[in-house]
Amino acid sequence: MFSDLVSPSQEIPATKKQLANSSKVTDLPAFQNPPLLQRALTHRSYANERPEGQEDNERLEFLGDAVLAFLVGDWLYRQAPHLSEGELTRLRSLLVDAPQLAKFASQLHLGHRML
Repeated sequence: MFSDLVSPSQEIPATKKQLANSSKVTDLPAFQNPPLLQRALTHRSYANERPEGQEDNERLEFLGDAVLAFLVGDWLYRQAPHLSEGELTRLRSLLVDAPQLAKFASQLHLGHRML
């Protein structure tokens, strides 16, 4: 997938496949704000079914998407100085797309934590 963007002599340190297969990402760290964690893991459909008016994660997801795109862009910019702006944009979009993020979430065992 990356062969058209990065030649073997110019490979970036960690490719999408290497990141997806990493065994180092296994669990979440301890959180200091449990209500915020609960909100971050609460899907809109779950919140709508609760009479107590529980907040969902959509606004946090909006902010998180922007932060994630920035951090991945910064990392790629520093790790792959040989790539053009278009190549960096394409690589960033591959790393932050829904299927890739679902794989990362699976590695973090987020599925059973979601409400």
